[in-house]
Amino acid sequence: MPSTTDLETFSVPYSIFITHVPDIPTIGEQDKYSRRLGHSVMRLLPADISLLDECWKRRMALSEVAPQSVLAQAVDFVARHIAHLTVGIAFGGGGARGFAHLGTFERLLHYGIPADYLAGCSIGVLPPSLYLMGKSFAESEALFLDIHRHIVRWGFPRMSIFSNRGLKRELQKRCGDLRFEDLSTPFAMIALDLAMRTEVVLDRGPLWLAALASVSIPGIFPPVTIGKHMLIDAGVHDPVPTRAVRKMGADILLSIDVDDREPLSLESATPWMEEAKYTPARKALSWSTCSCALTKSACLPSICIVILKPMW
Repeated sequence: MPSTTDLETFSVPYSIFITHVPDIPTIGEQDKYSRRLGHSVMRLLPADISLLDECWKRRMALSEVAPQSVLAQAVDFVARHIAHLTVGIAFGGGGARGFAHLGTFERLLHYGIPADYLAGCSIGVLPPSLYLMGKSFAESEALFLDIHRHIVRWGFPRMSIFSNRGLKRELQKRCGDLRFEDLSTPFAMIALDLAMRTEVVLDRGPLWLAALASVSIPGIFPPVTIGKHMLIDAGVHDPVPTRAVRKMGADILLSIDVDDREPLSLESATPWMEEAKYTPARKALSWSTCSCALTKSACLPSICIVILKPMW
């Protein structure tokens, strides 16, 4: 392996992969190796001597002997990375329409589309979270509906209409002590800093806390404090987190947009603003919706390779 000095003299981009790792190849373990080397590690390939021996004895490729093994999937990722074919999937917000994420995601995996990088905002954080927790799609559907029953908890309307106590309790129950560092696939949840009005990428720490921040619709749920940030749903800023997936390293970007309204333009602005005619609260939320629609119509087509819109 080249020394650190040799790596720094390369004139082309390089990636570090570490093979024969004895530990479970999680993001947390990957971080440990990165700190030891002083360079970012792209992926860990686990040690599996018995499987390699089996391949050698049978004179067959790893993908033929055990295509679903952790080692085979890691090797497949290396091949996609070298060919610049890694796939990132962005799950957008959309309220109750987010249920459509489950079916779309299930079909993508069914047809062999890899999920090398995942990102979500608002309701779009739930499907990839449940998938990475090892839940089947049938279990995910049941949990998705069950979580929705715990959303409405009336509170004193000082900062929001609803309290987030019920949702917080349910997310803690479902996620337990699971952290981003315990996952084997890079995953990020996107939230918006209420004070700075800047996007915050949450990819370390407790899964439930990041999810709570990402689904905190302004005015509906109170902001969530993480570190120095007071966070709300990023859907009012960037409803489909494609830029985040790009920054994570994905070459091919798939965007799942469950919003059924047409993109905002001068010609289509009137129907959007019809929502603002009745109450001040609706007016405020409508302006936020217009803002995120404008961001989506401007950025989504220029960033994504494939934009998926479920049929309603």
